[in-house]
Amino acid sequence: MRRIGLVVVAAVVGLLLLAVAAFEIRHQLGNRRAAELIATFEVVPVKDLGATETLRILPLIDFYTSDPELRTEVGVSYLVETDAHRILFDFAQNADFENPSPLEANMVGLGIDLATIDTVFVSHNHLDHVGGMHWSARNTFSLGTEQLPFPNSKTRAVVPDRMTYPGLSPIFATRPMKIGEGVATTGLIPRQLVIGWIEEHSLVVNVEGLGGVIIVGCGHQPVENLVARFDETFDFSLYGIV
Repeated sequence: MRRIGLVVVAAVVGLLLLAVAAFEIRHQLGNRRAAELIATFEVVPVKDLGATETLRILPLIDFYTSDPELRTEVGVSYLVETDAHRILFDFAQNADFENPSPLEANMVGLGIDLATIDTVFVSHNHLDHVGGMHWSARNTFSLGTEQLPFPNSKTRAVVPDRMTYPGLSPIFATRPMKIGEGVATTGLIPRQLVIGWIEEHSLVVNVEGLGGVIIVGCGHQPVENLVARFDETFDFSLYGIV
């Protein structure tokens, strides 16, 4: 019996080692692929982006809050406001699939009317940025348990994958592009993570008299590649990264 037990233990250890080796090989190959894609990506500079005199970034969901009336969770959602645009950046996680979701509850508590949103920006398709696993698996996003229509008929969605959303025709932002006055996307930057392949883009806002502010979801790019993409794409200096 002892010999059988040792054989079983050895077999389990062997399988674990094989699994670790497989993950490491995938990770190394993925990193190599990402580096090659970044090196060969031909950046077309974004010209005449314009600028905004004001920039306001209001966290709608984060892990901490100074206001006990607001909900918190592992996830990110921001309201980004410029002179000309009101942008909903990411959709947090709604881990317990609640109705209303923490995001919806906080938007009500903060007096954020969905009708005032003219742009939706999804940084990358991970569950803590698109409203949860339920929506991530379907390659879409949502504020809560139901995909509510956006009341503003001019609302646009800028997304990192071929996502869908009822009533919208999302723009697949593979490359850097202007998406509003003084507002652009960096275009997708790939990365191999332990949990899998991901492509993420970030929001760039050109603030009058200061320069560019990059607003980041997770920063999987990572920052070094993100800053290099910014320098290749825009003709104004970088002021800061959020």
